[in-house]
Amino acid sequence: MTGFRVVKAAALTVGIAVLCFLPPIVHFVTGPLSPLIGGYFAGNRYRLSGGEAAIVGLTLAIVVGVPVPWLFQALGEITIAPAALIFFSVFGALFLGLLGGVAAYVGGNSGRQQDMSEI
Repeated sequence: MTGFRVVKAAALTVGIAVLCFLPPIVHFVTGPLSPLIGGYFAGNRYRLSGGEAAIVGLTLAIVVGVPVPWLFQALGEITIAPAALIFFSVFGALFLGLLGGVAAYVGGNSGRQQDMSEI
């Protein structure tokens, strides 16, 4: 059952990260912080351990970070060299994965601390 919990946490993280980009004007602030916001909420809600948080960060990197530059290129929104697409994919994956994973870990620790204080 632990695997399904991690899948739900990863889906929540990706959902929050994507939703943070939607509001006009505000997305300039919430967009770059979206992996932190999503990772923390998912980690706290599902009380993720370090390994589970790493899986959430990896999922965020693969599902959002890698394909987004290629999607923009395919839709005709941008036209850049393939080497630049690879750079932005790697940078996006590292940025989203690291921030999302670290935030999920911190959120998971925070959630477990709350559980211990209620005992």
